[in-house]
Amino acid sequence: MRIALNLATSPLENNRRFLLTTVTVGVIAFAALGVLGTHTVREWRQSRDLRTEISSLQGEINELLAERHDLEEFFKDKETARKMERAALMNRMIVQRSFGWTKMFTDLEQLLPTGVRVVSIEPRMDGDRVEVKLVVGAVSDEEKVKFLEALENSKGFSSVQAVGETRPNRPGESDRVLLELQAYYRMGAE
Repeated sequence: MRIALNLATSPLENNRRFLLTTVTVGVIAFAALGVLGTHTVREWRQSRDLRTEISSLQGEINELLAERHDLEEFFKDKETARKMERAALMNRMIVQRSFGWTKMFTDLEQLLPTGVRVVSIEPRMDGDRVEVKLVVGAVSDEEKVKFLEALENSKGFSSVQAVGETRPNRPGESDRVLLELQAYYRMGAE
């Protein structure tokens, strides 16, 4: 039989539970340190790559800004501005010359019903289309409506707007209704 006697001056303490808890917490802390350390290294490498990319992009931005500054200085030159104005004028002239005015007038002629005639026409280039201001005379309201419907249903003319309408009372005048219109004509419409 065994008797537990403690003859020591201080009582015997069992430190196993404390040591086990300390070792467990230490292992967990060490594992957490390892995970956090690898995460930190990975983040540092990614941020290093991003910093490198940002640095190269900033260099490209600086080069482009310098090039932009040079171009602005070039275009501020009076001689360059004069050449650009002349080139724009020539380009407008080329576009006007290349536009098929005959095609537009032929399309307009095909839309005119009997009893409607074009009194005046004022075409003006507006980019790739032509703004057309028309004054048409019609012998009756029915003919006027036929022309408006034909113009609105045509593929070449768009954005048809009636600007004004007058009814002249002059003797000998065949037109009972004068209609002012504004429309756009697109060349490529078939």
